[in-house]
Amino acid sequence: SHVVSIMTMDGGTFALDAIELANAAPLTPGVYDENNPALIYSNDSIANTPVQSQWEDILGRGYTDGGAMTTISSGASLTFDFTGTGFSLISQFDRTSASFDVTIDGTPWPPGGFNSNFARTIIGSEHTITGLKSGTHHVVITDNDPTFDRFTVDGVEIYGDPPTALGIGVYDDTEGTCRF
Repeated sequence: SHVVSIMTMDGGTFALDAIELANAAPLTPGVYDENNPALIYSNDSIANTPVQSQWEDILGRGYTDGGAMTTISSGASLTFDFTGTGFSLISQFDRTSASFDVTIDGTPWPPGGFNSNFARTIIGSEHTITGLKSGTHHVVITDNDPTFDRFTVDGVEIYGDPPTALGIGVYDDTEGTCRF
């Protein structure tokens, strides 16, 4: 684990274009919050506002860890790699949420993208893609909605190969073969 601190030595501003994690391992089956370093958020500036990012860190008790990331401009993207057979984007559905496109290994999935726009606010909602060939995949999720310009990332859940069917018998909850 490394900590990098970047600070100005005077009262001026400092423009940082990007930080790239070298050799970041793909996510494996499990649940990851929005602040996991393997989740890479675009860092393009909003037109005519050069110091404002396309993403905003928001707080809220309903989110998994008390916060989430939300887009604030069309074109913002989230990129990550995972090893498994599918994933869920843990998000928020509400009346001002945007639609977004997902590409997996360069292919749009599903055709037409996803939409989080819904009449009621539902935190912890999920967009799920499963049934991918077991292996390592590259995912890019992009806000494509110039009207609402907002989708929320509370985290991702990565799915691995389906478990082997259990045979007849008694299983203890500590064996690891049963998920509750």
